Amino acid sequence: MVLRELNASQFSAFINNYSDDSIYQTEQYANALIKQKYTSIYYGLEENGKLFGATLVLIEKRQGFKYGYAPRGFLIDYSNLELLKTFTSLIKKDLGKKGVIAIKINPCIVKETYDSISGNIASNEQSETIYNNLTSLGYYHLGYNNFFESFKPRFEAIVELNKPIEQLFNNLDANMKEKVITADQSGFQIFKSNSFNPDYLFLKNKDEADFYQEMFYAFQDRIEFFYIKLDTKQHLKQIQIKYQKQSEISSQANAKVFETRGTDNTNEINIKLQEESKLNDMKNELVFATNLLRDIPDGIIVGACLVVKHKDKVHLLVDKYNNEYMNLHMNCLFIWKLMEKYANEGYKEFNLGGITNFSLEDNPYKDLNDFKLGFGSIGYEYLGDFELITNKPLYVMYQNSSPFRNMLKK
Repeated sequence: MVLRELNASQFSAFINNYSDDSIYQTEQYANALIKQKYTSIYYGLEENGKLFGATLVLIEKRQGFKYGYAPRGFLIDYSNLELLKTFTSLIKKDLGKKGVIAIKINPCIVKETYDSISGNIASNEQSETIYNNLTSLGYYHLGYNNFFESFKPRFEAIVELNKPIEQLFNNLDANMKEKVITADQSGFQIFKSNSFNPDYLFLKNKDEADFYQEMFYAFQDRIEFFYIKLDTKQHLKQIQIKYQKQSEISSQANAKVFETRGTDNTNEINIKLQEESKLNDMKNELVFATNLLRDIPDGIIVGACLVVKHKDKVHLLVDKYNNEYMNLHMNCLFIWKLMEKYANEGYKEFNLGGITNFSLEDNPYKDLNDFKLGFGSIGYEYLGDFELITNKPLYVMYQNSSPFRNMLKK
């Protein structure tokens, strides 16, 4: 077997016939990172004209040293020790010659899955074998992080879309269903745009905005940009309808108290107080909606997202919202409508992106987990990051220069 560099077309052809790959292992992703100061190499492990493995390697310069990344790992059978050994030996040698000090990988090898509907956690028995294969070949495991410390999220939430729409909706947890229904009655409209506007994502970091702009250009017809808008006129109309209904319910509760005077009507009084409290909240919403229509009669964009389509899967690359309107739950409606759209188009999976350790009891990211898992998602835990030193002398120099580099930063 030989390791040779592939051109982008050869690499893409291999990916097209590979069953388990990621958007982060594509030519398009590599192209998007060119302006992020990365260079790229495509490798293929070949024998008799047939490829048995391949990878994208992104190379970053760190204070004069070259460091490599293989986003979501190599495209290879990690359980085949001999194949992995050959690939590792050859790529280590070639990168070392190119002056790359090390390469970091974070393969899509599942360690555990969490079913948010049943609450069951299942282990992948093969993950331990793969872990041992990697570490035996000199890959250093960088630990089982719980949050977002790794190169790519170690935990992801993925919705299986190959179900009837009714079942998909029923798989939402009770809280999510209520929020979706409420938001659907609040005057929101969702639009698809052929151009990318980073302002709709409310990004404060210019580098982040530039990255998503490059992703939009790189993926072209495989990426879709949506934004969600609050129609302030329709919003006020819906609030007026809800207020009128609640006013009638409150009047009925009040009448019930009068009807039961002279008896033990504690329950009726409590109901009356609860309904009056709801009416008071609704009154505040009515005032807010009235002022909103007065100040913004043409409506307001409150969020946006980018979705990448890859084979029979879709990946939520980013979604951001105006925090002032989060109480209207437009994010819940937005994701649900996208799930509905892509399920109807025949896609099998919707990757909602990174979450944190779903087994932690005290989790500062609990709200994020609850949101993404609330769509009936499966939580995936991967093995994490591994580092392979490819040029030991340069790697040692890099490590020894760390105090000097830290001094320069200060």
